Amino acid sequence: MIYISSAGIKDQPAWKTSIDLFNHGINNVELSGGKYDEGQLSNLKKLKNKINFQLHNYFPPPLKPFVFNLASLSPDIVKNSLEHVEIALQFSVELDCPRYSFHAGFLIDPKLSEIGSQIKNSKIYNRDEATKIFLENINFLSDRASKLGVSLFIENNVISLNNFKEFKCNPFLMVESEECLNIMDKTPSNINLLIDFGHLNVSSKTMNFDKAVFLEKCSDHIHAYHLSENKGIQDENDPISVNSWFWNYIKLNLSYYSLEIYGSKTTELKKQFTLAKQIIENNNGS
Repeated sequence: MIYISSAGIKDQPAWKTSIDLFNHGINNVELSGGKYDEGQLSNLKKLKNKINFQLHNYFPPPLKPFVFNLASLSPDIVKNSLEHVEIALQFSVELDCPRYSFHAGFLIDPKLSEIGSQIKNSKIYNRDEATKIFLENINFLSDRASKLGVSLFIENNVISLNNFKEFKCNPFLMVESEECLNIMDKTPSNINLLIDFGHLNVSSKTMNFDKAVFLEKCSDHIHAYHLSENKGIQDENDPISVNSWFWNYIKLNLSYYSLEIYGSKTTELKKQFTLAKQIIENNNGS
């Protein structure tokens, strides 16, 4: 199933974006970002009989924003992050969503204003310690999700060249294939890998690794994708095209593909949805 992410429309609650997308013929929506709304769940539940929902990462947006990081060594940040996932899982149950996806953790605790842009150098956690915390939290959430009938998906992180130069290292988990495999091998069967092709394109250039080799190594764990384009410098969430690099590598029999395109009008998102649907369906039939 192909979804359109609500994250590209930031000036209204996701339930309003969902209505806009539905009115343009899109009934598969990945709920991600948007404005906080006290009536978010009740308004979304009114739509669930005509829209298929999928929840991602920082959704539902909280009243008091915070940095979501399941690998943090800060007890307060971990507490907030776990509570957020608990709420997301409850939304998933209420909206009949069988999946919830979220980003891999960080070795730093960036400021909220730095998320998605240049991050200033700050204290870097020990990688082994942060990975241990991350795995403990993932395994705890796996048990909670399993009891609710929800599968979990971890998204690969992105590191830009600017952030690599700032930190003189990679301060993010699950950027390269070896670490993705190490973490996935230590998690239960209801934990899957979501590959963001935009993240992979940037990270491969920054860390000088082969995208195709990454995808081949991680193939057994990959059960979802985020689709977008960029120039390999930073994660820009640009529109895809028939010539996008990832079509040669994408699995074609999955139930979770999401177009994570920012800055486009709803009419353009409809064209992107139609394009992705045609390419995947045509390739499936070949």
